[in-house]
Order: sequence, then C-alpha cells, then structure tokens
Amino acid sequence: MALFFAVSAIVLCVETLRNRSVFNMTLLISGPYILIVFLNNFFMKYWGYDVISEDALTRYSFLILLVFIGGFVCDLVLPKYYGFLEKREQNVLPSGDENVLGKIRIYLCLVVLVRLANVVAVLLQLGVQGVVESDFEALNMSGIPGHLMLTGYVLVPYLFDSWLERRNKKDMLVMLVFFVTSFLSFVKYQIIIILVILFVFYCFKHSEKSGRALGILIAGAVGIFLLSYIVSFLMQDLASIGMKFYLSRLWTYISGGTSVIDSLIRDGYTFSFAGEWLPSHVGALGNLAKAFIGSELYEIPEIGYHTIGYLVPEGDVLKTNVFSEFAHLSLLSSPWITAALGFLTGFFNQFLFQTGRRTKNNHLLILLCLLLSIHFLGFFSNYYTLSAIWEMIFFALVLIPVFRLLPSVRVRR
Repeated sequence: MALFFAVSAIVLCVETLRNRSVFNMTLLISGPYILIVFLNNFFMKYWGYDVISEDALTRYSFLILLVFIGGFVCDLVLPKYYGFLEKREQNVLPSGDENVLGKIRIYLCLVVLVRLANVVAVLLQLGVQGVVESDFEALNMSGIPGHLMLTGYVLVPYLFDSWLERRNKKDMLVMLVFFVTSFLSFVKYQIIIILVILFVFYCFKHSEKSGRALGILIAGAVGIFLLSYIVSFLMQDLASIGMKFYLSRLWTYISGGTSVIDSLIRDGYTFSFAGEWLPSHVGALGNLAKAFIGSELYEIPEIGYHTIGYLVPEGDVLKTNVFSEFAHLSLLSSPWITAALGFLTGFFNQFLFQTGRRTKNNHLLILLCLLLSIHFLGFFSNYYTLSAIWEMIFFALVLIPVFRLLPSVRVRR
C-alpha cells in the first residue's frame, strides 16, 4: 500500500507543479482510483468491504505511472501543436451569439416537453405500480424521446457558458428543467455524466476555481444518487430502510469497479486485446445500427456479479457487476499490451486536455469535455460499451453546425 500512495503522491505533485494547477489530466484520470483506494482501505473496510490487496495496488500503481509518463511524453512531442492552438482564434460559438443560444433554448424546451409527454404516457398506461414492478425500466430513455434527450447533453453546456458570463435566469431555468427531466429515468449515470461534463467545462474556463467545482460535483453526484434511491424505495413502500443501507449502496456503486479486481484475479479472469478489450471499446458503435437492422452486431461481454465484501454487522453480501478501465487493463493477457495501452491512455488524454486548455472554440471544447468525462468515469466502468455514449459523441460533432444553418429567431432583450 505504501508503494501505491508514494507513486500517487509523487505523480500528482509533479503534475500540479508542471501544470501550475491542481486541475490536470493525471488527477482527472487517476485521481478517482487514488481516492477510492484511500477511503476503502482506511475507512470502508470497517463496514465490511474487502481491502484492496497489494497485488491489485501494484497493478494500479503501474498504470498511474504509465498514464503520467504518457502525458509527459505528449507534452514533449507536441509543443508546436500547442503553439498553433494558442495563436489561432476559433470562436465557432461565442457566448454572445444570442441567435444560436435562442435556438438552443427553444429546442431544449421542446425536447423536455416530448420527454415529459412520454413519461406521462407510460404512467397512464402502466400506472405507478406498474412502473415500480418494472424496476423503473419502463421510464428508461428509449425511442425518439430518448434520442432527443441525448442531444440535450451536448447542448446544455452552451447555456451553462452563457449563464456563467451573464447569470441569465432563462438559461438556468432551462437547465434545471432539463436536469429534472433527466432524473425521471432513474438511471443515475445519465444525469451524473452531464454534471461531470459541466465540471470539466467549468474547470477549463476557470481552472483557479477547480477545487470548489470538484466539491460541488461530488456533493451533486452523491445527492443525485441518494435522492434516486430514496425516491425509488419510497415508491416501493420501503420507507423503513435506514441511511446505512443507502450509504452502502452508494459506496458499492462508486468503488465496485475498482475494488472488484481482487475477485477477478481470484477467479482467474484474463482478457485478450483483440478478442475482448478492443471490441468492448468500439463494439457499441456498430450497435447503433440496431435501429435499422433489428439486432446488435456485437454482444457486450459481462462478468456477472462478484462479491466485494459483507456488510458489518448485518452480513449482507456486497457485490458488483462492473469493473473499471484500470482493472480491465491490468487483467489483459499480455503485460506489454497493458503497458502500451496505459501509456497511450495518458498520451491521448493529455492531448485532449491540453487542447481543451488552449482552444477558444466552444464547439470543440464541449466534445473534449465529453470525451474526458467518459474517461474520468472509467473508475466506475467502460462507458464506451453504451451506444448512448457514441450517440452523444456524434451529436457533439454535428449539432452546432446544424443549429447555425437553421432560420434565425428573434430574441427579446
């Protein structure tokens, strides 16, 4: 454990000094693992969670170091690219473009109305009891309303940027309504990912306030998680459940992907690069064709549920069915491929991060924030297995050019 925290401390200190900011790529990608290990091994073990072993921590230390080295090398080989970005003005959507912002406000309001109509239709058809019996799957964002909601995930940051500069109440109202509507699916990642996107976006704009923004992100994510469970259990008439149950669910959700590595090692799990790792990261892209061909081209592999402890003193089994990106990388059959992918993870994310720091193009910046948010959430699981993530990436590429081509709207000042 000493090796893990020594490597983590040295890497984070060097990165903070090198970037002159606590907001840096290494903290964004590796920080969640470091925090989870610290809290799990020093505190949550008393609740019955398994201590993450030295073997697992050695693997994580190796990957944290590789991510740092990859980022360091990226900065060594791309200084001309950075200089090019700093000289070029790329304002595709300046926050003062009220015409485009007006279109976005109107569009998001229409999207919310369509989604709310969908929710009402489900409730009228199944009733509250039917929705509860489906474990809230009936409220999942699917069909046309679901696809429309996904477009909102890459448009809300434009309103957020406008609100940061002008404190426009219309922007805040539209964002809040969109957040509440997203919450109605009871799928926690769908609203947590938009919080992460806004967090990364804000830190690029105001890196000196990244510490405060991180606190707000953590408080918001925890609050959404607890509220989601509390509301769903109240609807299931399970109001007598104590706060310890909610907190244990929260920690299992947060730490499961990182701490499950020991269970996977014990069970002899190894993953091949060509047969499992690569398809799991790009297979869902092919599955976007499901709407047209009626079936999935690639079936995403699952590991099933694995035990990560027993709640003290109740004895309830604590288990998870997800595993983190670092756990996935560390269990590849070839250590050379693990090393190469760990290095490339750092190199690619540093490229994204440094581009985000320098670009003045909001269109590009939001795409970068989306990609970095996906990689930040890698401590939980590989989000590239979700077709919805690929849809968001596509929408981030094409929506703003489409909005700029739409007829102008008159904006009342």
